[in-house]
Amino acid sequence: FSFSPTQEILWNISGGRWRGIARADVFYKNTGEIAIAELNSDTPSGLDEAFLLGQYAESKITGFYNPNKNIAASFTALITEAFHKVSNPSARPTVGIVYPTDIPEDMGLLFLYRQWLQQEGYGVVFGSPWNLRKNSSGRLTLFDAEIDVLIRHYKTDWWCERNNVWKDAQDIPDSRPLLPLIDAIANPLLDGKLNVVNPFGTIVTQNKLSLAFFHEVVLGCITPADEWKRILGLIVPERWIVQQYFDAEKDEDETINNYGIYLIHGRPQGLYLRRSKGVTGTTSSIAPALERSILAQPKKTSYRTLKPVVPLAHRTQMLLHTYEPTGRWLPFRMPLILYSSIVEDSGQLFHPAVTTERIYSFTSQLSEAVKPEEQFWKSFMIVCDLNGVDSVACAAALSSVTDTVLQIENIAYAHEVVSLQATLGALLYYAPFFKKSGKNKSGTAQFPPLFLLDRCRMTALAQPCMQFNNKHWAYLPGIEVLEQNGIQSILYIHPLNEPCENDDLNEDFVRYSKSGIRIFMLSPEAIGEQRNIDLKTMLEQNEYIPVRRHTVFSYLLPFKEFAGAETMQTL
Repeated sequence: FSFSPTQEILWNISGGRWRGIARADVFYKNTGEIAIAELNSDTPSGLDEAFLLGQYAESKITGFYNPNKNIAASFTALITEAFHKVSNPSARPTVGIVYPTDIPEDMGLLFLYRQWLQQEGYGVVFGSPWNLRKNSSGRLTLFDAEIDVLIRHYKTDWWCERNNVWKDAQDIPDSRPLLPLIDAIANPLLDGKLNVVNPFGTIVTQNKLSLAFFHEVVLGCITPADEWKRILGLIVPERWIVQQYFDAEKDEDETINNYGIYLIHGRPQGLYLRRSKGVTGTTSSIAPALERSILAQPKKTSYRTLKPVVPLAHRTQMLLHTYEPTGRWLPFRMPLILYSSIVEDSGQLFHPAVTTERIYSFTSQLSEAVKPEEQFWKSFMIVCDLNGVDSVACAAALSSVTDTVLQIENIAYAHEVVSLQATLGALLYYAPFFKKSGKNKSGTAQFPPLFLLDRCRMTALAQPCMQFNNKHWAYLPGIEVLEQNGIQSILYIHPLNEPCENDDLNEDFVRYSKSGIRIFMLSPEAIGEQRNIDLKTMLEQNEYIPVRRHTVFSYLLPFKEFAGAETMQTL
């Protein structure tokens, strides 16, 4: 399997165990045969979509069987079995869920895991591998909690050495394996004081020589011959395999159906259906999967039925409704902060400081100058990038003349590095302002979008082992989207004495500027000081031409694309 030294360690400490939760991706070929493209046994996702869509469809459509109805019970049975194999477990069974906390794309799945486990009486703690430690009793801890079962939603490869798959690739920064963290897990695991789901033995079943997900794929049938030859000369042979291509069966509308069969402890327990036209991508959709009752013969199990998924808390529902933009900007809302478990307790956590009240006052003057009915403002977009609480106050002051697009894509949590608990409190505190503004808006008017960001979203960790890494980044619309919506100008509201966009916005801003979109920069204080100056004049005096910087986000766009341009910097 061409294992690295650390991969061998993971296999050895697993004791050959790999079965936990897996998903086999199955296609019908155009010959009528069935093809299994991969077996994702490492960190399979989509189970939340399969379960929730099945639950919804079952309540709406009669005469069909929901193949996903036992997923919750079989999942908790898997964890309970793992718990009972632990020697001297905690008085209150505790499960740690380890995942890349700064990449929260699977939070829906992890929230569902937590809900199912809490219904069964388990304590649940979230964290990243860097929050793991072994205590003096030889037990694994996540923050300060002793863990009996560790749910590992962190890919096996990410614990190991990082190696290039291309001969001409740049050296990978920080390519070292996470050996101290593996050691913190290995000793309790080998001593019987811990169980891990999925076991690290998936390093074999997830390996490229088994039925696994390939991190990089080159399709020879659609690659020009000269490019194919060039690629073969650049690949690192040990990091690639050749797989036979097959034509998947298509529906009449050219849609390809990818059936994901969920296996829990080796037994089929659910069905996932992803539909796409061509290569799977962002336009793919997930559909509920139901079986005809005449074909479905579910076996009786000893699993007791869990309660249905608990509805969202009242305050969460209220906030989601309050901070919902109009249809054209809805795809860009990223409101994960609103799903934080502390949302019901956050109303009493916040009262605006004097500085925040001043920002609200300053930007209120801007709201008096914005006229959504004028063509100038119809072609305008505002990006509010202040510290979280101040951004909310600024957006509240402008809510009567803008369409707020919330982009804070992580959760408020204990020991957090980004202070989202206070920001969540501000979102609750200012919610009445937004609701009042929404009632007063005309249903036909198009208001300038205001992207509400948290300037501190990429705060560096001072003590990684003691902090919950809830960093995140912004996803502003691409040039095509802005052009389709007639956006020609952007006002970037920044903190006083910080007249520069955050690293995650730099490439977007450079692209905007090169496409002819004008960018203006102002702080709330500058807006407040210019009481007697026409706003358009003030904007003209504060136009900004971004210069491309080399940042951690630079991989998103090859630096050579800017060679020879005035924005190019040699670093």
